[in-house]
Amino acid sequence: MGTATLKRCSHCREPKPTSEFRRDRSRPDGLYPQCLDCSHRADRGRRVREAERKGRPIADRAEWGKPEAPCVQCRRRPRAKGRLRCPRCAWKRRDPDKLRANMARWSARNRARLTEASRRYRAEIADRERARLWDAVSNANQRARRRGIAGRVTIDGLAARWAYFGGKCWRCRADATQFDHVLPLGESGPNLAANIRPACDDCNRGKGRPRAR
Repeated sequence: MGTATLKRCSHCREPKPTSEFRRDRSRPDGLYPQCLDCSHRADRGRRVREAERKGRPIADRAEWGKPEAPCVQCRRRPRAKGRLRCPRCAWKRRDPDKLRANMARWSARNRARLTEASRRYRAEIADRERARLWDAVSNANQRARRRGIAGRVTIDGLAARWAYFGGKCWRCRADATQFDHVLPLGESGPNLAANIRPACDDCNRGKGRPRAR
């Protein structure tokens, strides 16, 4: 059997197999200077410092970097040991051509199912107002799922919030054009209809830290 190629970690200075290093195309040898253990330890340290700066709860910190922690992409399956993604999401990232070929084969086998789903979708968003709400709901739920934030909004919930504020921006009372998380998802704000209000472009893009009214 052949001997595994070794590489010395720039942090712990220990020679380790090349399989213990992340890939990095910008490096001459195609590998990241630090081994996986040192990289994960540094990542966890940065996350802890960021959580302390933003005042996030400490209870979740013990789960960072553990194999049973959720995949950072799908947020459903447990991640592989020493990795950020589960095996199912990892191969999709490594081999996008194979993913596209699999999707094409699945679409060919399920053409009738896709046609029916498309018909239901067009019927659901037949009017422009419902289509706008559909896009807002999908965007909010997807962003929350990627951040691991609890809560899920619905079309009826956003429609009720829009009607409650009369379609006006909750800050300047101009005509609203989008929805705004009062406490942003980036600051661990809940993804609930009670935390969402109509807003205009100027207020939503340049509001800074939210102020409750």
